[in-house]
Amino acid sequence: MRVLGVVGFCLSVALFVVAEGCGGQSHGDDDDSSTRSGGMSGVGDPQESKGGAPSSGAPGANAGIAGSGAQGVTAGHGGQSDGGATSSHGGTAGGGGAAAQGGALGNAGQGGEASQGGGGGEESTPAGICGDGELAAGEACDDGNAEDGDGCSATCSVEAGHICNAARCDPDGTHCSYTLAATFRDFNASTATGGHPDFQPGYASDGAIQGLVQELLDADGKPVQSTKATTSATGGFMHGQTAFAQWYRDAPPSSKPIAGEIVLWDDGTGRFTNRWGAHGEQWHGALTPNDYGVVTLGGPGGTGCEYCTPTATGMCYDPCIPFGSASACCAEIPTPKVFDGNPLFFPIDSAPGILSEPRFEGKVPAQYGWSGWPDETDMSPDYDPPVPVDAPIETATAPFPSTTHNFSFTTEVTYWFTYAADMNAIFEFTGDDDLWVFLNGHLAVDMGSWHVPTNGTLTIAGDQITATAQLNVDDTGQATKTAPPKNGTAETYGLVSGNAYPIKVFHAERQAEGSSFRISIAGFDVGKSLCVAE
Repeated sequence: MRVLGVVGFCLSVALFVVAEGCGGQSHGDDDDSSTRSGGMSGVGDPQESKGGAPSSGAPGANAGIAGSGAQGVTAGHGGQSDGGATSSHGGTAGGGGAAAQGGALGNAGQGGEASQGGGGGEESTPAGICGDGELAAGEACDDGNAEDGDGCSATCSVEAGHICNAARCDPDGTHCSYTLAATFRDFNASTATGGHPDFQPGYASDGAIQGLVQELLDADGKPVQSTKATTSATGGFMHGQTAFAQWYRDAPPSSKPIAGEIVLWDDGTGRFTNRWGAHGEQWHGALTPNDYGVVTLGGPGGTGCEYCTPTATGMCYDPCIPFGSASACCAEIPTPKVFDGNPLFFPIDSAPGILSEPRFEGKVPAQYGWSGWPDETDMSPDYDPPVPVDAPIETATAPFPSTTHNFSFTTEVTYWFTYAADMNAIFEFTGDDDLWVFLNGHLAVDMGSWHVPTNGTLTIAGDQITATAQLNVDDTGQATKTAPPKNGTAETYGLVSGNAYPIKVFHAERQAEGSSFRISIAGFDVGKSLCVAE
């Protein structure tokens, strides 16, 4: 069992968890009973994610953390980050299908149900010890004691009226993940009958706009539109507080609330981030001829490499993929360019209760290693490995490639954590469109309006709290406009050491044809489950 200590914290839209330990597959104990209270088989199945800016080093860099080097849980090959170290090869998922996902930032009552684990042929793993502060198989929560009345019962199930943050690991503790509960709401475009006036404003945008919402959440814990917000492009294309209040509430013209999940994957460095693949696989950027090293002509196509001999680290390409030629050639096997986050974040393409509206395919932003914002059906045959348009694959949120994505939706996530006067934690986000992060009801990260993917961070370094925000980027994903840092203190945000506080993320996907999302967390204590009243 792997014991998690302090874990990282970073963003792209749906958020966090503060419990630790090794959950893993739903296995029985010594008498071979195969029941448990929640948990996931293996590492679990991710649901939603987004964003992803190239990494340039240590956690906390404003450039973002995608491409961290750690390959996906089920990926069979390594990858190198932009400035990071080559990832370890291999990396296999824990066996078995997903079992009941109790307590992972879920509603009370989701945990505690006996659930048969998936297959996979693995040997059974004994259940954990309830009350030891390590979330294990057979436990929906574990807050370090065996007492009732504090949200996590004496039998380690989530008590009614509470939610518990939780991290789970596969049986050997090699791979861990956070499953974050998210609430999505679907909308129709402003041009549709019965559509919402704030959605699908058009393509003209000068980037993110700050100051469109007030500094404090309202009595319902929702953002409030400011007087700066107007119907113009410079005012964020927002049509008043009544219309804005609908973004994160359940009445028409929004759909009914749609419950979902966003899974953050352990990258091996103490950072947890969402990913594109259905099992935690990272997104691959485009390869160039230079990535294949020295290329040697191998002869006519279809005959193999009769004129060249591959090196020990190379192979024969027939046809010659490095040069896009029909001839054969010998070249090196390139290191994949991998990125964390999700460049194609469409969490409610097929969810129950969504609205009916025109569908489109997505475009891939520059932050994910493809230039020119290519349509997904145009670039999928060149993906590594190739994905034919007529043979899409499942990802964390939607089939790839697809021409029928559901745009115009909002995302809402709440993450509870215990503030410590000596903590050093960071939350990072890359994505589009509107994104606001509130710490204990106070606005921190502010990137409103519809815009291309931009990066935001929230850093808690002891008593000092700093929020940063990019406001615009160029076609290569490099920042062209950045807001001054927003500096504050624990007192500014009303934080007292030892108390639990919410971080609330409010996101909106308001403009086709791009939808990306990345969140990453680091530095938060995940030693045991944190349970709070709903």
